[in-house]
Amino acid sequence: MVTMAAPTGAMSVQRRRAAARSRAGAGGVPAQGPEDLTPAAPGWIIGGLAALQAALWSYGLIVVPAVAAFVSAAAHITTDATWRSAVAVGSSLWVLGHGGPIRVSGSGISLVPLGLSVLAVLTCFGSARRAVRRTPGSLLGFVVTYALVVALVAGAVGASILPTVAGALLIAGLGATTGMIRGDRRDSARRALRPGSARGGELEQRWSEVSAHLPTWAIPSAAVRIGARAACAFLAGLTALGAVIVLVWAVAGRSESRDILTSLGLDATGGLVLAVGQATLVPNLVVWSVAWLSGAGFVVGTASSFAPGSATLGALPALPVLGALPTGGMAGPTMRWAPLLIVALALAVGILVWRRLQTAAGSSEVSWTAMASAVLSLAIVVGVVGGCAVAAASGSAGPGSLAVVGAEAIPVARRLAGYAAGGAVVAMVLQHPALRRRVHAAALRIGRTVRPRGGDDADTVG
Repeated sequence: MVTMAAPTGAMSVQRRRAAARSRAGAGGVPAQGPEDLTPAAPGWIIGGLAALQAALWSYGLIVVPAVAAFVSAAAHITTDATWRSAVAVGSSLWVLGHGGPIRVSGSGISLVPLGLSVLAVLTCFGSARRAVRRTPGSLLGFVVTYALVVALVAGAVGASILPTVAGALLIAGLGATTGMIRGDRRDSARRALRPGSARGGELEQRWSEVSAHLPTWAIPSAAVRIGARAACAFLAGLTALGAVIVLVWAVAGRSESRDILTSLGLDATGGLVLAVGQATLVPNLVVWSVAWLSGAGFVVGTASSFAPGSATLGALPALPVLGALPTGGMAGPTMRWAPLLIVALALAVGILVWRRLQTAAGSSEVSWTAMASAVLSLAIVVGVVGGCAVAAASGSAGPGSLAVVGAEAIPVARRLAGYAAGGAVVAMVLQHPALRRRVHAAALRIGRTVRPRGGDDADTVG
């Protein structure tokens, strides 16, 4: 007699869970199926299996196009290379996407294609979101297993192990944490964080439970938390601004990109692989555009530099995506005012911080200490995250002039933190009741000074 196993698809599991909950709610005892009789596996094993799934997904999505490009090229040219070479190239790119420097033809490459990093985070998010147990042990098993897999591939291709493992821990931690927190919930982040919502109350309750086990000095104040949240909003706005700027650059330089693409003479497979490869560099362009908006600018090789209102062109690789660089009209004197976009965003975030501080203060007046704490938290988070993003999007792309590509992290981080703090200070100070009272009192004093003089003149004329 052959026993048929229960379907294990996601929808089937969800239907069985819903049926079990309905039977339990009706007062009945849920019937045990084959999957209910299976002993529960430890959390770290479940997390490790989910990490293996995430690693295989992201690895396959990179290696398969590399093998396809090799097969397409081998059909037109004679080469001594084998498909193993294509696998090695795809593996090296996968390691590079995790922050591991690699060597190609004796030249070091450390420029991380952030598109591959985003792909890895998404696969970790998807695998962790479907994990049955959302426990610290499951999270730890996920992160450690994923880092071990990446380290094995890095060792196989001869990449640096330490930075690769550090990048893998960051990617796995970010993807797994967000995936396990979200789980099967369908509510949006905006609704969840809305004051007074059920999910918002749940988050506050969880924070209270966590803070109860922390020492007093390690618990951030409400103003510090408000500044950190405002920094997330500011960084999200910067990302949106950078994406819009890149889109404008791409439209302005579409003719140059078309000429480069035509000169390459690629077939369908080669064109598809080139498009996918260029897509992995789009997040780098977004980060560079933020550096451009800040006024610090960026470089693509030692002979090419780009900043608001100026551009210096040198020898560039024949990549169509590089046609979307701020040249021509995008480098005119009008573009010198581009940093004002970040100033406007900082003012809007400052208004948001002030409203949150008012809500936290309740009926009392917002203190200057709370304002300073919020601004300091905002500036630190923006500076650290912005600097790390610029550092990840910059590095070496090859020998010679391509040894330096991207922007300098510290100047960009300093400018972004200054914009955020300055805009927040201006927005909050202009809305503070104490300043308003002083302005009102000054206006009254000026009025009392001018009014008698005007009355004397009127009496004299009469």
